[in-house]
Amino acid sequence: MFFAGHGDEADPPSGWQTGGEKVQLLVPHDFGDKVDAISDRGFCILLEELADMKGNNIVRAVLN
Repeated sequence: MFFAGHGDEADPPSGWQTGGEKVQLLVPHDFGDKVDAISDRGFCILLEELADMKGNNIVRAVLN
């Protein structure tokens, strides 16, 4: 699995407490009508769910 895209930042959604800071985003290469960017908070939630299912050793090095 791999990620193709870039990072960005945006104003936080209404109601998010960020201390005036912008929200960090992962923006997939196919971002658009059907694909959203992933916020830093959303990414954290996804990693926590994955760790709950698979354990907290979820990063694996791939050697060529």
